[in-house]
Amino acid sequence: MFIKFYAPFFYSYSTRFKSSIKLASWGFIYLLPLLFLSLCYSGYYGLLVSTINISLIYTVYELGYIFNDVYTIKKEKDPTLRLGKEELHYCERNIYKIVAFRFAVVGLLLYLLEAVNFDSTYIFCVLFLILLVYFVYNSIRNRFNLLLHFFLVNLRYTAVVIPFLPLSNAFLVVFLFPFINLLERCSESRFEFVFFQRFILSNKTNGRYIYYSILTVLLAFVYPLSEPLFITSLYYLCYRFFSLKIVGK
Repeated sequence: MFIKFYAPFFYSYSTRFKSSIKLASWGFIYLLPLLFLSLCYSGYYGLLVSTINISLIYTVYELGYIFNDVYTIKKEKDPTLRLGKEELHYCERNIYKIVAFRFAVVGLLLYLLEAVNFDSTYIFCVLFLILLVYFVYNSIRNRFNLLLHFFLVNLRYTAVVIPFLPLSNAFLVVFLFPFINLLERCSESRFEFVFFQRFILSNKTNGRYIYYSILTVLLAFVYPLSEPLFITSLYYLCYRFFSLKIVGK
């Protein structure tokens, strides 16, 4: 019951995915595209390094989830409760042990990176920024959270493949997922952005399909059809299209 506080990915599955379908969706939207790009640009070495980096990122990222679900909810008028009373009590009593254990996992994974001859300084900075931004993110509740969340999504998504991509390509990776995610969050009623609530690309059903249609066409004019970025955008387009047809979102 409490292993999710310690083991990487378990907390995300328990509180964010909650079902095999959502876990599969995370795999299709997040895991497969990043591993594909890493493999295309740096071969099996990039695949190995990205796998370790994703594990590192989620080990730390979930600390942000935990602090949000245990402490930040106390500041909210209508919080989303993801933990039961027993879990909340356990986490509050053992928070230092949970943090220490996860930092030990981070240390082990950083050692693995060094063992495969990858300079861990880069990912260490990414992890530090995740903790810093999440601290601010969990301390406030206003529209500024949108920018902070966008930054966090980029640290979780774009930062994984940046070491293997040319700078221009790294910039475009932002549009594969983090940017559309920002548009969709801007449409949430709590932020009171009427424009984004009506904006077609912010729509979580048809908007996703239209967004990736536009992105894929634009990339087709810039890159050859064999370019991994184009293929990834086409993949998202197909995934969103079939998701819309099969499950309606």
